[in-house]
Amino acid sequence: MQGAITHNRRLAREWAVQMTFAQDANPGAARTVDEFFQTFWDGELRIRPAGAEPGDPPDSKARAFAETIVRARTAHAAEIDDAISRRLKNWTLDRLGSEERAVLRVAAAELLFLEGEDRAPDPVIINEAVDLAKYFGSNESGRFVNGILDAMARRRRAAKAREREESQVWSPSQDAR
Repeated sequence: MQGAITHNRRLAREWAVQMTFAQDANPGAARTVDEFFQTFWDGELRIRPAGAEPGDPPDSKARAFAETIVRARTAHAAEIDDAISRRLKNWTLDRLGSEERAVLRVAAAELLFLEGEDRAPDPVIINEAVDLAKYFGSNESGRFVNGILDAMARRRRAAKAREREESQVWSPSQDAR
């Protein structure tokens, strides 16, 4: 069963990258997210995965996960772009390749804004993003994406650790020990 879940999530991330790329390539296309999803799932924007036949419906769990990622990316677009931009040295987000930018945006949405059962461990998210960057871009894309996301994940972990430390409340019983 674990293999099916991994495959579904991999496929979902691939579709989320394709959706993000399509949204970025057509910024003036005024449509709701739900209309965009319907157009994507109807096949007008989607690239079929290897081995799929034309007309094969997308797996419902993979589809839902892809939509969850894209909704998070859309809802937090400015924060995600800022988080990526802060880690770029001598570059701007606009100068990145479209593929790398889409992969980074999708992975950052998952790293920073998904919670609960939708949230995979940081190394899984980063590894999948590196694989997708290599698939859609090049080996150099994979190394670049890895560096940006690893820095982002380290900062997130440090912030969470600070939150835990600050949220600990003092009580008189602690002094009695």
